[in-house]
Amino acid sequence: MRALRDGHPPRPPWLSTRAMGRHVPFMILGIRVGVAWWALLTALTALFSGAGAFVAAMLLYPPVALMIGAAAAVTQWRATRHMTMEVDPLALGHRQVISVDLVPEQSLLISRSAVDASFGKLEQHETEGALTLRVSPHGALTRWPDRLRTDILTVGVQDHGPARTTLELACEPLHRWWYGFFWVDGGRCASRIETLQRAILARLHAQQQSTEAAAQRDALQTRLAQAELLLLRAQIDPHFLFNTLAHLRACIGSDTAAACNMLDSLVEFLRDSSRVAARSSTSLSEELVRVENYLKLIAMRLDDRLHYTIECDPDLGSHLVPTASVLVLAENAIKHGIERIEGPGTVAVSCHRLEDMLVIDVDNDGPSLSPAGDGGMGLSNLRERLRLGFGAGAQLQIEDRETSGVRASLRIPLTGDVHAR
Repeated sequence: MRALRDGHPPRPPWLSTRAMGRHVPFMILGIRVGVAWWALLTALTALFSGAGAFVAAMLLYPPVALMIGAAAAVTQWRATRHMTMEVDPLALGHRQVISVDLVPEQSLLISRSAVDASFGKLEQHETEGALTLRVSPHGALTRWPDRLRTDILTVGVQDHGPARTTLELACEPLHRWWYGFFWVDGGRCASRIETLQRAILARLHAQQQSTEAAAQRDALQTRLAQAELLLLRAQIDPHFLFNTLAHLRACIGSDTAAACNMLDSLVEFLRDSSRVAARSSTSLSEELVRVENYLKLIAMRLDDRLHYTIECDPDLGSHLVPTASVLVLAENAIKHGIERIEGPGTVAVSCHRLEDMLVIDVDNDGPSLSPAGDGGMGLSNLRERLRLGFGAGAQLQIEDRETSGVRASLRIPLTGDVHAR
């Protein structure tokens, strides 16, 4: 409106300063192609014609060369104006850089897959950190026009440190002399780079999603394992409390001193249990303290029918074991061994090293195993916890001893700790 008020017609959009700035490289490209054709035609005329024809050609060829140059510039402009990436019309070919968070080997593997998906199975020449191939319109160079439209595609990999590389994509015409002087590639190199870039980015995105999904699955499995460990451990501790409290109640009226001693031991045992209740693993020395407090309570309840010993190599005290793992074996020895015999019985706990395994044996001189006996819920839960924490690395065996009684043997790798803490 202001231009009309001033008496000047509005400037067309294609004549704006910004548009003219974008069109200047295409104008230079048209002039370059036109000059190359004018020089070629003039040289051929001077070589094969006389002086008169040469003078006539000097006047006729500039308009023809200008038309060829304008056609080349328009062809290049139309082919590249809708591309998402910026294309330099004066450059011979096209280049693009992609930064990826992968090691060079993985980057090359993704590049090969992207090339095969974009251009088919082509002959590829791989050198150290680079992949080179020829791309033609129909795959094979069977026709002469295809040779003029064949490009050299290169994917270079630059290593920038741990899991960080740069992919340098480059595409240049095979016949550089033709496209450097007499014609344009019509955005062909840029289009091939754009196609390859999209294929690479699509694979990187798919790999990232796969990695994130795997990480989420691992996190869910870890949380599930932790929840299972908490549920399994919750079933272990309280089952002996009922008998202990019933015995304590009976002692309050008849033997106050014994009741006080038992109550003190029970409080100490519960204090130790509450301290490690939130952990899936504890040191062997802490576990043996709980086992000793437990056996002390049972010995009071059974009126000296129970004798127990605990032996452990001092060097093994700091090794991690599943919480309540040895306690379960001691509980099992009392429930299925000592409580089933009339006279006194013995529970012996020993810990030693055998090669790269921590071996924990809990022996009792109770009755032999029944044919259908599996040790009850406590041992089933312990086996499940060992599976969740160590996989196949830990073993639990219950067997009759050669003389009499039963042995529960727990083997845990010394080099591995429980997965969830």
